[in-house]
Amino acid sequence: MDKPVSTSVKDFLIRKMMVDLAIPQSTISLVIDHQFSGALQAMQKNDSVEISGFGKFLFKTPIAYKYLKNLEKMFDLCSKELENGPTEERAKTLKRILGTLSGSIELVQKRLDEKSKLGTCNRGMEESSDS
Repeated sequence: MDKPVSTSVKDFLIRKMMVDLAIPQSTISLVIDHQFSGALQAMQKNDSVEISGFGKFLFKTPIAYKYLKNLEKMFDLCSKELENGPTEERAKTLKRILGTLSGSIELVQKRLDEKSKLGTCNRGMEESSDS
């Protein structure tokens, strides 16, 4: 079963598992939400998260700075467009986008501030654990 372009990865996983395992959608949805929530929390505390079958996700400071710049540029563009008196529907969309961008900027900036306080710049390399 190939993922349709119009379907999110989460929805695709839920549907595929529902069919393959004959488990109710609500149960699968709760498990997937819990797993992604745990991965997000782990990523906020660590520089990497590994999800079996999906891969390893790393927080790389240089890429985060580029991403932050792009978010700020998009925020400025949307703000300017909003100032130019768009249609009511477009203004509503722009306000929603600005809220999302603002939250993303805050999260990335917070993470970069934490990294700079620690004085760590490992160029995307993960520190080995003492396990």
